[in-house]
Amino acid sequence: MKLKIVILLLCCLGYAKAQKVDNGIDSCQDCEIGCLCNLFIKNEFQSQQKLLALKNNWSDFFSDDLEQMFPVHKGVQVETIKLDGLGCIYPENISSLNGIGYDFLDTLNGDYKNSNKETFQRLYKNNLNSVSNSNATNKFIEDARFRVPDCLILKYKGKKDIDFLGFRIEWNAKFLPEKIASINKHITINTKRIVFFIHGYNVPYSLAQLQGNMMVEKILQMDATLKPENILFVRVFWPSGYRKRSSFSETACDFSNIEKIEAVWAYTYVSNRSYLGALTLRSILADMTTTIPIDIISHSHGATLATTALINTKSKMQRGELTKKIKRYMNELPLAKKEIHVFMNAPAIPGKSTFIDLNPKKNNMQKGYFFYVGYNENDRTLLKQKLKGRLENIKPTRYLSSTTLGCNKRNEIKRTAFVFKRREMSENFKDSINSYQKEHDFFCYIKQPEFNKNLKVFWEMYRKK
Repeated sequence: MKLKIVILLLCCLGYAKAQKVDNGIDSCQDCEIGCLCNLFIKNEFQSQQKLLALKNNWSDFFSDDLEQMFPVHKGVQVETIKLDGLGCIYPENISSLNGIGYDFLDTLNGDYKNSNKETFQRLYKNNLNSVSNSNATNKFIEDARFRVPDCLILKYKGKKDIDFLGFRIEWNAKFLPEKIASINKHITINTKRIVFFIHGYNVPYSLAQLQGNMMVEKILQMDATLKPENILFVRVFWPSGYRKRSSFSETACDFSNIEKIEAVWAYTYVSNRSYLGALTLRSILADMTTTIPIDIISHSHGATLATTALINTKSKMQRGELTKKIKRYMNELPLAKKEIHVFMNAPAIPGKSTFIDLNPKKNNMQKGYFFYVGYNENDRTLLKQKLKGRLENIKPTRYLSSTTLGCNKRNEIKRTAFVFKRREMSENFKDSINSYQKEHDFFCYIKQPEFNKNLKVFWEMYRKK
């Protein structure tokens, strides 16, 4: 009898194992990377050319044409916003320069000590001080179309420097109108929805491309009234880091996170990048010529860009001279006078200290901004359970890297809702659980039934009059 029971159990285990293989990701209850690879990578990208493109576009987006290699749904209008570490927009005609390779601004090479080099400003600074650049960057610097104004050149400790904020202002004043005009050109009589998608922290560019594609597919599945040509999809690429594995082959796939606790200070550095990128996004939203309500969908740290584009989020910003300059500059940029809806999935931000700077009395247009938070109380990354030690007790990270809104730590959702209530904006803030899984990766969230349900609610609720 006991032997029969053992045999029966072994048969059941074998059946379950077979079911796991047959069903792929749906049977992976913990949403592990291996299952994600099977669904999103291995089965779809069998060609070696595409697998190579995933690797080549890991740290920048100039190796292969991502839209050609990994196109969005046919018929959807697509625009791409590419930002450097100062929030400087990539010029529309930069790709016309022969010799620009995928290592154009890729100077990190896995070392966060060189993070500040990933800017156009740094390229010019190197050139001023006779520091060698690659042939591609020297060609770019010498091109008259991209020349830095001489008035921005400063003397600092015997070396020539360039005022970074002044450079940013002059640069975007020159090249941002081209991008805004290109976005406006895509808004036609067929356009019904304008969707911005912002990826999170530590997301390589090729993965951000795939995330955006999945988001469009989800929207089209969710809304049967929409045709592809009714959507303008705007990708926002920002330098969030790319410290993930990049193992892709016919037999192996691994893009798991390799971030280490020793590099956590880089999160603060990347936060400043996200603030500067957000202010560029603010200018784009403000100058778009449309009356169509705009949807912004963000994942994880992308919520910092989404919120700072609409609020002067000074209360949550870290201390430092750089931050002081960003705060002063923030005051000078007007907010968009538009109806804007933000769906923040697993936002890696604090809630109360982010939204406490809402000021609808001073900026009446903020009453037209609506925020829907999809949180997850089991997300190990937001809870910082993946990092060794008690990270939140390490100064100053307990002040600088709060992710309490996305995991509702210390009832952050309720505290944030109270902020909106005090400003008589209760209808502008909604929340719900987006997942019960522990995995933080976007590819896991987008398959969760809770995510799909809440995205549909968000998609429909703000259009009801």
